[in-house]
Amino acid sequence: MKLLLISLPLFLILNGCFFQKKSTSRKKTKDASESTTQTDPYYPTNGGSNTQQPYPQPDPPPTTPTSGVSPYSFIITGHGKSKYSSGIIWSSKTDPSLQDVQNQSKFNTDYRLKIRIKALDRPQAGYQASAEDNYGNTCTRADYIYSKIKVLVGIKAIGSSTYLEKKYIDASINSFSTIAEFTAPSAGNFSVDILELKNDSWCKTYTESGYEDQAVQMGYCPFAEETSFSCSQLELHLSTDWTNDFF
Repeated sequence: MKLLLISLPLFLILNGCFFQKKSTSRKKTKDASESTTQTDPYYPTNGGSNTQQPYPQPDPPPTTPTSGVSPYSFIITGHGKSKYSSGIIWSSKTDPSLQDVQNQSKFNTDYRLKIRIKALDRPQAGYQASAEDNYGNTCTRADYIYSKIKVLVGIKAIGSSTYLEKKYIDASINSFSTIAEFTAPSAGNFSVDILELKNDSWCKTYTESGYEDQAVQMGYCPFAEETSFSCSQLELHLSTDWTNDFF
């Protein structure tokens, strides 16, 4: 009986320790499961730190999907810049045939802005078929023929007084130039200006007559500015986010 009385308290003490440990273990498990510190699987960590890093960005950025629209094409007939008080031979912003909303909306992009030209034969004038530039000024004389045209193209954001970029582009008659890529303005809307219009008519004429050295000395070769009374003609092709790219 004495042995039973001694064993019973000992059993109760040991059993109490066992349940106390079991209860403590259960509390720790609960605390861990309710922790508010979590690692976002989409953000990599640095050296075990939970500092969030930005998502990786595609390089280069994706272009806006196109809808199967061909690059835009514009016929430009122009005199030399001395004919125009602004000194600008042609501008997509001022061309009378492009003043409606539909045409002006073509000059919008935020990623792709590519231009190429195709040189066309000199328009006839004078006593032959009359021709006018894009602003209604008559091409009063049919000057010597040319085989190449060279233009200086400027890109300007709408509302800006400075050009984002200017590039020379040249092409042979009935042939396309190389493609010139321009930086798209952050605002999206832009204008295309032709600031210089040159051809090789005087260089070609002098060279074929045996006076190439004189033509070079006078600045006629390889290109010379179009005059104020005759005209050159070309096609300007524009590829943006809203058209197909050039192929």
